[in-house]
Amino acid sequence: MTSSSETLEISGNELVHILRTPRHQYTSDGCVVLDCRPFLD
Repeated sequence: MTSSSETLEISGNELVHILRTPRHQYTSDGCVVLDCRPFLD
């Protein structure tokens, strides 16, 4: 994982990984903003 993942610009590859990752994983990474996304329900 690179530091670029901390930015709002996410590539398609990273997006797929995000969708396959538990929501609690984001809060651990500090990406709380992603947890607010409806598609992560």
